[in-house]
Amino acid sequence: MNFILTHWVSTLTLQEFVKNPDAPCCVFVLVNGIAINGERRLAGHAGISHKSMFNCGFQDVSKRAIPMNDKLETYRSKRDFHSTREPSGNSGRRKGGRRFVIQKHDASRLHYDFRLEIDGVLVSWAVPKGLSTDPGEKRLAIRTEDHPLEYLDFEGVIPKDEYGGGTVMIWDTGPYRNLLANRGKDSHSMEDSLEDGLIEVWLDGEKLRGGFALKRTEGGKKPRWLAIKMKDEHADARRNPVSTETKSVASGRDLDEIAREEANEQVGLT
Repeated sequence: MNFILTHWVSTLTLQEFVKNPDAPCCVFVLVNGIAINGERRLAGHAGISHKSMFNCGFQDVSKRAIPMNDKLETYRSKRDFHSTREPSGNSGRRKGGRRFVIQKHDASRLHYDFRLEIDGVLVSWAVPKGLSTDPGEKRLAIRTEDHPLEYLDFEGVIPKDEYGGGTVMIWDTGPYRNLLANRGKDSHSMEDSLEDGLIEVWLDGEKLRGGFALKRTEGGKKPRWLAIKMKDEHADARRNPVSTETKSVASGRDLDEIAREEANEQVGLT
């Protein structure tokens, strides 16, 4: 198994590894606070080649030991955490909650990211038109990579040259509950529902409340789902919250204000 660590931990000593870098072992290195990746050599140990570093699975993305085949591997591989303020997912935040967040994301195309806390990560969908309160509308939701739990609190600007570059707003957030639980033999955990392709949850947000269903319609690398408001007392075909409610529930700012304030902060740092 490959790992990412920030200090030397190995079944071999450093000297043994330098002599035989292709020997099977788990090796982790920290140099000046940065985990070495395959593009670099260890300072003072030129005998460790790029090929050897790749064989040991180094990536410059971590603050602590994490299996590279974990659920956030894709998320981390797409981001340079020296450039973006997005969380790397290494704070040790404990799983076990049931929270959701909907983030308005002004990237190459404006869309909404819907994230549900499931099994220690935020399972995520990009919803181009946002969630509707009209049960008669079916909104396309494209599954994206899992995000760390810390993303529940992320609001700010992703640099334009980074993956997903643009302004991110916490449009809505709150707890949720699994509507398919506690049904006896017909009960489904969130993990099972995700695998089966049918999720039913009750959202207790500031802008959205009530039952919502997610139904997978296509598989592949980017599975396509439909997000549908369920019929309950919070269903309302007349509402269009994505158009009328444009402020962050976390800061009260709109997208332009978030971008402007972050730009001013950067100017103040230079």
